[in-house]
Amino acid sequence: MVVSKNPLRWLSLRLQSRYEILIAMPSIIRTFAVLFLFLSSIAQAETLYIIDQLWVPMRSGESTAYRIIRNMSSGSSLEVLSVNEETGYTKVKNSRGEEGFIASRFMSNKKIARHLLKPVTTELEKTKQRLTAVNADNTRLQAELQQLDADNKKLNEQVSQLQQNFSGLKSATSDVVGINQENEQMRTRLVQLEKQKQSLEQQTQMLENDSTTDQWLWGALIAFFGAMVTFVISRLMGRSKQHW
Repeated sequence: MVVSKNPLRWLSLRLQSRYEILIAMPSIIRTFAVLFLFLSSIAQAETLYIIDQLWVPMRSGESTAYRIIRNMSSGSSLEVLSVNEETGYTKVKNSRGEEGFIASRFMSNKKIARHLLKPVTTELEKTKQRLTAVNADNTRLQAELQQLDADNKKLNEQVSQLQQNFSGLKSATSDVVGINQENEQMRTRLVQLEKQKQSLEQQTQMLENDSTTDQWLWGALIAFFGAMVTFVISRLMGRSKQHW
């Protein structure tokens, strides 16, 4: 905090700024507080911070001479009824329905830090919970990712094996095509040989028929010539006997 160059003026301002806070305190506490402020004022200057928890008096009139209706804690919500710029007091109504006057300098249209901190703290706690859940999900996803990597590796091995099998199948298919072509050629050749066989059988049958005919003819000729020879011999022998 900034300290005035005039020590007496600085002390006076400091006491005046704290007077309004002290008037809301009980008398015994107020006495000790005044003593503490006096001792702290004459001490060496230091940096201080105003506490968040304060009590402000709500009076029945627009000055410190009026009685205190109720001490309002910092952060209390009040309904503004009227504002007096001359006296520096604001007429308000509290949540109990009580009406009174409070020094305008103690009032603000903004919430105090304690009230502002509460939703932030709540949101921070929710964020921590969400972060914990996200971390748990991340751990689970990491495990699933590792499992997927392992499954992917197995699938790659299976794909490689299938590719090898497919290559072998293509080779076998090529061999089958060649064998089918050879079989077709052999069938064609077999048909040709079967036709040749049938032709040869027909020719053989014809030759056998011709041979049988020739044998019969030759047999007939031989018998005829045999008969002629016998006839000639018998005639010649007959003539020879007659000659004798």
